[in-house]
Amino acid sequence: MRTTRNHQKGIAAITAMLVVTIAAVLAVELAWQTNLDLRRTEGLIAWEQAHQFALGAEALAAKVLREDLERSTAEPVDWLGEDWARPTAFNLDQGGMTGGLVDLQGRFNLNNLVRQDGSRDDLVYQQFQRLLAALDLDPALADAVVDWIDPDTTAEFSGAEDDAYTGLDPPYRAANFWFTSVSELRAVRGVEREVFEILAPNLAALPVGAKPTTINVNTATPAVLQSLGDNVSLSNVEQWVTDRGNEPFEDLTFFQEYIDAAMQPYLGVTSSYFGLQGTIVIGSHQLAMYSLLERAGLGVAVRLRSFDAVEIVPPGDRSETPAKDTEAADQNG
Repeated sequence: MRTTRNHQKGIAAITAMLVVTIAAVLAVELAWQTNLDLRRTEGLIAWEQAHQFALGAEALAAKVLREDLERSTAEPVDWLGEDWARPTAFNLDQGGMTGGLVDLQGRFNLNNLVRQDGSRDDLVYQQFQRLLAALDLDPALADAVVDWIDPDTTAEFSGAEDDAYTGLDPPYRAANFWFTSVSELRAVRGVEREVFEILAPNLAALPVGAKPTTINVNTATPAVLQSLGDNVSLSNVEQWVTDRGNEPFEDLTFFQEYIDAAMQPYLGVTSSYFGLQGTIVIGSHQLAMYSLLERAGLGVAVRLRSFDAVEIVPPGDRSETPAKDTEAADQNG
């Protein structure tokens, strides 16, 4: 009987230890889940706050663009000396917001390469070749870009259609449609990362209309200015950039001796499309925003809006990994 009693005491002690261990494990798990829930809630609140600040920045940008046009006393001109072109920064309670507007008509619009009927615009195609050459890139790349947009399946001389992409891993097909984002160019054959990084600051992917979007000579990048004609030299471009920094070009008269008459309808001194880029930081959370704004008359419409949310991990803290989330909204005004 004594042995049985000792045996029972041992079983009771082991059972008690198991109960305590299970309780401790459950308590730790509960605390961990509670901590995760709190962090998740904190992140959602911070993201929503940043989201609202971003929309406020968008509304402010639209207001600045409207007021810029209202202040025009004669023929409107958009140039880099105006208020809309200045970057802005705001301090927030738990962080800050920085950003600014970019004139997207100071860049080469990829969608101008192909007309609405699906045919290639030869003048724009030649300009794109000059742009590539100005950036020390292969002008033959223009063929692959045209093939990415045009609706047919016949490749240009140095182009690429479905057969060039379906054999890749993973396979895909040419869009045969206009670009919705400059980043889409990375899918085109020949556009490696290094090529894209050189090209991207000079490109835009703007909505397609009955007429091609014009290039604003007052805001165009130096490489885009050099692409306007065969007779445009680097010294010409440097002089134009210096001149417009002091006073904008009010018309295209100055450019007539440098640029072919056929190319001049593709140029202008005003802009309708602007890109708003901003970053909002709330605590340890960061939200990047991009909006495509179209100014038509005194109205400003949001044509595209996208967000990228990232949790900032302090240096040396590896307990958490960056959490990314993206959202996009297309609003046609």
